[in-house]
Amino acid sequence: MKRINERVNIRAVQIRMLVAYVLLSFFSIYTISTLIINFSSDVLANKVSNLISANCQQIELNTNNYLNTVETITTLLFADEKYYKYNPVKDEYDEYTRIKNDEAIADRIADLGLMQNFSDFAVVYSNGNRVGWTSNTTAALFDAEELYKELNWIFEEDLIEEASVLK
Repeated sequence: MKRINERVNIRAVQIRMLVAYVLLSFFSIYTISTLIINFSSDVLANKVSNLISANCQQIELNTNNYLNTVETITTLLFADEKYYKYNPVKDEYDEYTRIKNDEAIADRIADLGLMQNFSDFAVVYSNGNRVGWTSNTTAALFDAEELYKELNWIFEEDLIEEASVLK
């Protein structure tokens, strides 16, 4: 009987030790996993926010660089009076003068536009005429007169904003 009790006691101790080992293992694994997950989520959140911030700054720099380039190219295009004073809508020009002026503007646009590889680079007049080139996407979005109206609306909005700032 004593031997059976000793075996039962040994068996009970073994079961207690096994349960304690399992509980201790689960507790240890849970604690270590929680620490690792919390630490890695903090590091990951920090890295992601840094990457997003760097990406936003790069987008801003790229946009500013592009807009500066467009401004420079536009300034070069309209550096000569004959490019910005010419208006083919006026009746004061004969057909030959219109063609020659359009050719001169088109050549200037080609010279400047090819340097920066623009997909749309044109002068749009109120009668719907364009000198330069527009991409197929732009041509599909706007017919000749709608493009002028859209660009004129944007320009008028800018002038209104500038006028309200000056007041």
